[in-house]
Amino acid sequence: TKLYIRAYCHLPLPSNCQFSMDVVVLPPCTFSDKTSGNYTVPSLGCTLTKMITVDGAMNVSGVEGESPLRELAAVGGTASGTTRHFKVPEQNKLFLSFLRLTGGKVTFTPCSSPYDTCGGGSIYLSGSGALLDVKFTQFVGNSAGFGGAIFVRLSASVNVLGVTFESNTAASNGGAVWCGESSSFITTRSTFSSNSATYGGAVRAVDSGTKSVIAASTLVGNLASSGNGEDVGVYTNAEVFVLNSAISSTNLYETEGGHFGGTCTLDVRAYCASTLGRSECSASGTGTSARITCGGVCAVNHFE
Repeated sequence: TKLYIRAYCHLPLPSNCQFSMDVVVLPPCTFSDKTSGNYTVPSLGCTLTKMITVDGAMNVSGVEGESPLRELAAVGGTASGTTRHFKVPEQNKLFLSFLRLTGGKVTFTPCSSPYDTCGGGSIYLSGSGALLDVKFTQFVGNSAGFGGAIFVRLSASVNVLGVTFESNTAASNGGAVWCGESSSFITTRSTFSSNSATYGGAVRAVDSGTKSVIAASTLVGNLASSGNGEDVGVYTNAEVFVLNSAISSTNLYETEGGHFGGTCTLDVRAYCASTLGRSECSASGTGTSARITCGGVCAVNHFE
């Protein structure tokens, strides 16, 4: 149950101040016991009564053009319980659009493979063929040990467009997103603000074969308490490509073989071209000097 209370007064309070309260209780989601299919969150929003484990393909949406976005709150429960929104196993697909996902929580301990007890405050993906596709959605106030909002591992894929990650927290790595074990995380026209973790305040990418692309996005006000990667942290041979995004190079951190830019491979060039609607991109350099250019518009590691 979620309560919203509005009070109409200004500080300092006058002696004749009158309070007016509107209390809104989010109803339970009618699709809480579903694992596939297409569903629309009601206009007042709703609260899941349990975590949904996707089996097949599932599409959950709000309504395009509405403001504020319709809220999808995670199931309530004890502080020690797992109360994330969704779990996506291998070969299953989840599509989200025009929503505001709040209240997802996963505890930090115990934490060992497959990390489902500590990773992904809102969404956990694991395994080849597992796909999360998110458009014009907000992840706000979710928390976990790894990946405050999203945790993706074992060759799973996440594609994000026009999404806001705000005030998500991770006790360890990836305040908003943790991506590892040969998985991919691709985001375009998104905003990461006020997320926090020990390492990688917004995004943490780890392990060889892991690839993250951050395109035309803004990262601001994120915090890594260790000082390693206020916005993005890269570790153990992972690669992160930053394309024309508002981010300072001083907010990036790489260690133990993890690096920004990497080699301008064909798949990264193809992504850059499709993002800009162009047929070809040229590439030059490696590592932090790597560049991808499409008609002078798109460049890897172009920090504004």
